[in-house]
Amino acid sequence: MVLEAQTAPSPAGRICRLSTCYVGALPRAKGTNNLNNQKLILITGTPSVGKTKTTETLFKIFNNSAYFDGDWGWCVNPFSLDDPRLRNGDKNISFILSNYIDLKFDYIFCSSVLFMFPDIRNKIIDGIKSSQYDLIVFHLRCSKENLSKRHYGQGLTYEPAYQWLDIDIGANDIIVDTNGKSISDVCVEIVNYINKPFILLRSENLIIRTVSEQDIDLVKKAINIDGDEVSVDEARKEIIWMNNNHEEIQNGIIKHLCLAIMNKEQNEIIGWCGIDKRKVEYINPVLYYIIKKEYWNKGYATETAKQVVNYCFKSLEIDQIDAGIDITNKASKRVLEKIGMEFNGVDSDGGFSYSLKRNEDLT
Repeated sequence: MVLEAQTAPSPAGRICRLSTCYVGALPRAKGTNNLNNQKLILITGTPSVGKTKTTETLFKIFNNSAYFDGDWGWCVNPFSLDDPRLRNGDKNISFILSNYIDLKFDYIFCSSVLFMFPDIRNKIIDGIKSSQYDLIVFHLRCSKENLSKRHYGQGLTYEPAYQWLDIDIGANDIIVDTNGKSISDVCVEIVNYINKPFILLRSENLIIRTVSEQDIDLVKKAINIDGDEVSVDEARKEIIWMNNNHEEIQNGIIKHLCLAIMNKEQNEIIGWCGIDKRKVEYINPVLYYIIKKEYWNKGYATETAKQVVNYCFKSLEIDQIDAGIDITNKASKRVLEKIGMEFNGVDSDGGFSYSLKRNEDLT
C-alpha cells in the first residue's frame, strides 16, 4: 500500500516526522461513530427530488426502525420559508428524533429539505439529547429535466426549486444521483452504503472519516501526502484495501484502521490517521498519523491523535494504545504528552516508547 510505505509505523511502532509530512489528534462530538451505535439517517435534497418516497421505502426495509418526515415538524398555513416561527418547528424535529433514539430504534430515518442548509441542520442536531449515534446524511440529486418531470408530474403548478440543485454539498454528505433510477434503485444504493462500516469523527477544526468510492478523486490527490497524484485504479485499490480492513474491525479483528483527515473549511483530505496491528511484534495497536506540510503547527496533530485514541477506547474497546517516535521528533513528543500518553523509556531501536491505557483519562 502506498500509504504504508510512507506513514505506517516501523517495527518499533514509531510515529516519525518525515521530510514531507507530520504525524499527527480531537474531542468526541455528537454523531461520532461506533460500529454498534444506532444510526440516524438524514435524507435531503431539493423539493420533488424523491426524498419522501425514498425514505418511506427505506424505513420499511430495516427492522427496528423509525421514520419522521421533517415536513411534519412545521405544518403551518400559510407556509413560507421566510416565517421565523418555522425555526421553532425545527425543535419539533429534534424532539422526535431524540425520542426515537431514546426508545432504542436501531435505524432512525428523517427526510427534509432543511438538511441542505448547514446552519439549520446543525441546530436540529444540537437539539438531540443523545450523543451515542452515527449520523449519515444522503443528498439526493437529479438533472433539471428530471426535476421538472417529477415536479409537474405531481400536479404542481409553481416552478420547481431549480436553484437548489446546485447548492453546496456538506463535506461528508453522500451524494446519490437519482437520474434514470427507480425508487428501488435509489434505496438499494443507500442500503448498500448503510450496511458498510462507516466511521465519522468530528472536532472543532477537523473531520476524520472512512473513505469510499465517492472519494476517489480526493484519494488520488492525497494518498501520497505531499507527493505525486496516483491513478484512478491505484486510488480505487487503496480504498478497497482500507474498507476491507474496516470490515474486519467490525467483526472484532484489529489489523489496520486508516481514516482520512479533512479540514472542515475545505473539501480535501489533508492527512491520514489510525492504528496499526499487522506486525507480530505489536502487542497493542500502534497510533499513527500524517498531515500535509502546509497544515503543520496548527494543533491538528494533537486534535487528530486524541480523537483516534478516544474512538479506539470507547468504540472498539481496545485496552491499550502504543506509540513510538524518534528521539529527535520533539513535535510528536509534545503531541503524545498532550494527550496523556505515558513515557516508557527507550525502545530496542533507540526511539522513545509511549503508551496509554483505556482506564486512563485523556487530557
